[in-house]
Amino acid sequence: MNKKQMNSKSKNFPPEVAPCGVYCGACPSFGKTCHGCSSKKSQTRKSKLSCKLRKCCYSEKSLSCCFECDEFPCKEDRRKLINSHPGDPRFEYRHELIESYKVFTELGLDRYLQYQNEKWRCSKCTGRINWYHYKCSNCGSSYEQ
Repeated sequence: MNKKQMNSKSKNFPPEVAPCGVYCGACPSFGKTCHGCSSKKSQTRKSKLSCKLRKCCYSEKSLSCCFECDEFPCKEDRRKLINSHPGDPRFEYRHELIESYKVFTELGLDRYLQYQNEKWRCSKCTGRINWYHYKCSNCGSSYEQ
């Protein structure tokens, strides 16, 4: 799937997929104080509104996701995600952006979302594994890749 094909098919991204391509469904705030970075719903958490990657996608380039951009990964993708917090395992999900891009281009949006849902589902209780601590929010089991 090339970027033009992605762009024409993915204008309605679900709230679980951020404009940067990160899977918001594994964020500890998702469904609580945040409805997802791509959501237009009003929410308590406002950090998404000042995100440079979100502004670039939505306001400057009219894209749904950085993965659709010919400049991906750009300087801001690398600064904010790929190269951020080096060596800190809490931010490993950010460092996986290039791999996520490859999976997204191979699978397409619907199957990418399904892949991410499975990836972040606890193998013991089917609860949600959250970033930062990589533990299940229900049973506390550690994330196993």
